[in-house]
This record gives sequence, structure tokens and C-alpha cells, in this order.
Amino acid sequence: MTHYETHIDYITLTIPDDVPMTDAENWTALVAQALREGDKIGGRKAAQALGYKGLVAGPVFAGARQDGAILRCSGFTADKIIAIARPPTARCTRVDLALTVWLEQDDPGRAGRAREQSTAVRESDPASKVKTITFIDGCGAGDTLYLGSRTSELFGRVYDKGRESNAPEYAFAWRYEVEYKGLSARAFLAEWSTAVNRRAWELGVVLSWFKDRGIEVPVQAESVACTRVEVPKHRTDPEKTMEWLRTGVAPSVRRLLDYYDKESILKVLGLGVSDSI
Repeated sequence: MTHYETHIDYITLTIPDDVPMTDAENWTALVAQALREGDKIGGRKAAQALGYKGLVAGPVFAGARQDGAILRCSGFTADKIIAIARPPTARCTRVDLALTVWLEQDDPGRAGRAREQSTAVRESDPASKVKTITFIDGCGAGDTLYLGSRTSELFGRVYDKGRESNAPEYAFAWRYEVEYKGLSARAFLAEWSTAVNRRAWELGVVLSWFKDRGIEVPVQAESVACTRVEVPKHRTDPEKTMEWLRTGVAPSVRRLLDYYDKESILKVLGLGVSDSI
């Protein structure tokens, strides 16, 4: 009989440097717990990414830079860490939801059929949610289907987990994943946090996401309601710029105020005193 499980497979959290002391302490505790979980899989060593310098322990990376800190976890460690209380000022920038399905027998052509299903939806409905479809022939090592752009806020994957992992515990297993980034990630986490039955909610989200793109997921779950994360409307360029000013520029300006007066900073920005609001 086909069986399945869902879990959070990846999460990235960030926090600015100018937060209340309580938030800073909670963040430190969260990072410490994540690193302890990572220690169970791999030893700690120095690492850096995206300008952050810190430590990596197994599937966990924790680092800091001038404007804040980051915590990134993958695999089942991410599923544990997401359930721990986070400081209010921490922001989720990416979260991946995974559904693993174990089939009764081998089915190496499933990604190819999923490509046909999603292509049919895109061709029959120009307004469909299917925009970019990429099929990767694994040449016997497991095929993969990508739905969407890697840089977009929503991105899906269907792949042969059994062949990809080559692990006995994943024999005949297929993985269906949805990746949320930016505003979509924060919307996902907000709804996930309030779900009464999180595993049922996760299953409903995965099933509806792929159903909307024409892809059949081999799970019989009549009692589970399809659930769609309410993703905020796409921000305009001015809105994105304001967000960048708030999260990226403002902390640096506040630090500069310890050394320069406001008028000097405005002048460097090309804003004379008479131009300021």
C-alpha cells in the first residue's frame, strides 16, 4: 500500500542587528539549538555565505554580518527548528515543504508524465499557473521536473527520491516539493504556525499546489482538504525599494548617526536639508 509523509525540508531565517535585547537572546538560543541538532549529523567548522561569517554543523549554517544574522537549516533538522519559537523580528526568507510518497513498485517514468500533464495545462489555458517547465533526464539515475523559475517566489520539484538518494529506505519513493521565498515564505510560515493539524495542512498544501498545475500526486487522502496559501500580491518596484531602504539602508544610517549629523548624511544621499521631508 502506498504511504507518505510530509515535512519542512529547508528554512532560512534572518534577523537585523538592531533588535530588542529579548529578541537577541531568543535568537541566540534558537541558533544554539539548531547547531546542537546539526552536531548530530556533522561536526562544526567555520564557513561563510552571502557575506555572513559563522559556523556550519551538518545541515545547519549560522552566521552574522554587519547588518544582521542568518540561520539556514535543511532536511529533517529544518522540520525540528521551524517548530521552535522565533523572535518576532526574525524573518523567514525561504521555506521548502516536502511530500515523500513510497510507491508499491518502481515507476521511473513519473516525472515524464508529470511534464506531459503540466504542459497540457499550460497549452490549454494561457492564464494557468504553469509558466516554466524544465525536465531533467537523469539517464537512469532518476529524472527531475522543475516547475517555475529558481528565482521566483514559488518553485516546484518532482523527482525520483529513490534513485537520487540511492538509499534503501527510499526505495520506490518520489518527492514532491514546493519552495516559497520572500513574501510567499512569510505567508506560508504564518499559516503553518496557526494550523491545528500541521501534517494534514502540509499535505493539503502540496496536493493543491500540484493539482493547480495539472500534476497527479499518488496520494489517496479524501479526508484532507486542499489548502492554498494566501500569497500577498506581487510588490511593485517602488515597494521593493522601500523595503530595501527599511531593512538594508536604515540600519547603516542609524549607525552613521553615531559619527555624523543628520544634515551630513542627507547631503551624501543627495538630499539637501531643504529637500528632506
